[in-house]
Amino acid sequence: MSFFTFLEEKITEILFQLFFLAVVAFLLIFYGVDTLFVVSLVILFISIQGLFQWCLYRKKRNASRRQASFSTSKKQKNPFVTSQLIPIPQLTG
Repeated sequence: MSFFTFLEEKITEILFQLFFLAVVAFLLIFYGVDTLFVVSLVILFISIQGLFQWCLYRKKRNASRRQASFSTSKKQKNPFVTSQLIPIPQLTG
């Protein structure tokens, strides 16, 4: 899974946050807060949110790799095949 595929799964959350950020930025500018300060806050928030999403992606990717590694190592440690453990009945006809 790539990072962009991960972001596609979270598109509604990201769009909501961007909409909320745009409303807050508009209100701050409307009430006379310095535009450069608002733009700086928006850039900071987007950067922090991007870093947070990247950390979530890495955590999810590492967990899935660890799970895949565990399942393959578990299969390799068990040399017996199920058909060797359970006797297959012979059909006599």
